[in-house]
Amino acid sequence: MNKNMQWWLIIIIITVSVVNIPINVLAKDKNQIVIKKDVKTRSFVGTIAIYQNGKLINHYSQGYANVLSKKSNNLNTMFEIDSIQKMMTGVLIMQQVEKHHLKLTDHLDNYFPSVPGSANITIRQMLNMTSGLSMDGSKAPGFLTDDFGIIRHEITQTKYTILKNGIWDYQPVNYVLLAGILEKVSHQSYRQLFTHQIIDKLKLKRTAFAYALPTNRDSAIGYSVPNHILGISYTQPFKQRLVLERNELGTGQLYMSVGDLYRVVSAITQGKIIKQADVTKLYAKGSISGYGGGLYNRVDRYKTNGAGYGFEGTIRISKNGKQAVVILSNYEVTKMGISKLGDSLDRKLLK
Repeated sequence: MNKNMQWWLIIIIITVSVVNIPINVLAKDKNQIVIKKDVKTRSFVGTIAIYQNGKLINHYSQGYANVLSKKSNNLNTMFEIDSIQKMMTGVLIMQQVEKHHLKLTDHLDNYFPSVPGSANITIRQMLNMTSGLSMDGSKAPGFLTDDFGIIRHEITQTKYTILKNGIWDYQPVNYVLLAGILEKVSHQSYRQLFTHQIIDKLKLKRTAFAYALPTNRDSAIGYSVPNHILGISYTQPFKQRLVLERNELGTGQLYMSVGDLYRVVSAITQGKIIKQADVTKLYAKGSISGYGGGLYNRVDRYKTNGAGYGFEGTIRISKNGKQAVVILSNYEVTKMGISKLGDSLDRKLLK
């Protein structure tokens, strides 16, 4: 260490001692500098939360939740979490396994025999996206229907490729069908089951289904990036359609705040919703992608992303659930840049 660096350290220590500034305040300021520098490199609109040892140590919000009402994003703003919901659907499946209502080795034809290739597909494969099922996402129904109407429609559009059985292929239809299985074995709607087992159990106050958003909550409007735009523009708000929001059964129907999202994911990873051994089993790597049960399993982290309808979201969380970067945005940028932002903040801010 050179002499100049030594003098700077002495000055910092003296300043902290004389002014009585807690070390964690300095850390918070440092985190703010890192966050602001990273969000400058992309068009970010939303909220970021950093957790250490299970506690919120820093948060940052930018942009409007609703530009027309001039309502800014904040720590309590609810954003659509899109595909992040899948890891929660996986937990609901594992709960039914624990109750001996189904097994991961069960075949899909036990529940939906009309699905092509269903006799060759297990629930485990569906959780891992290695079933061989696929569906053209553009063929969503143009009419409002109930959950089983959605499932019946998806089945008519579903294809099975035997050569892809056992090979990872990210296809949301797997989780729509898993939601249908949940309804069959629990004798409850997906919404009822999710509400009882997650929202009520964890006393979540800022979580709601997209097609039933309460008017007294802070919920953001999703915006998309216009072609060839530099900076941030609010000229392309996504027009919410009840049909589309209902159609994302089990795969992307939820609005959550960053705090509620952390509470759910940390509770799951700490074995408070399902047994700890079953957490490990559910999120085990199901393919070279590392995907299993709705999360990507890395060496010391779980991670997952979501995007659509003018929203993006990502979370990086330690396997003990105590360290996390949670980012929710109501400004959808192409190529999932929010995932890179999550990786960058994870590297720089988490131990």
